[in-house]
Amino acid sequence: MQRYHRSFIGLMEKGKDGEWVKYTEVCAEVKELYKAKHKVIRTLEKVRRMYWKEEGFYRRKIIILFIILLASISNNLSYLI
Repeated sequence: MQRYHRSFIGLMEKGKDGEWVKYTEVCAEVKELYKAKHKVIRTLEKVRRMYWKEEGFYRRKIIILFIILLASISNNLSYLI
C-alpha cells in the first residue's frame, strides 16, 4: 500500500527513500474530482435555497390569508351578536 498525504501543493506520495514526492497524475485527477464534487454541492445548495425561499413565500401567503379569514369571521360574528 502506498501512503498519500494532502498538502497545499496537492497530493504527495511517499517515495522509497522516505521523501514526499509530488504525484502529478493523481494530483490532477483528484483536483478535477474535487472541482466536480464542489460544483455539484454548490448546485444542490442553490436548489435548496430556492426551494426554501419559495416555500417560505407560500407559507407567509397562507398565514396572511388565514389571518384575513379569521378577521372576516370575527367581523361577521360581531354583526350577528
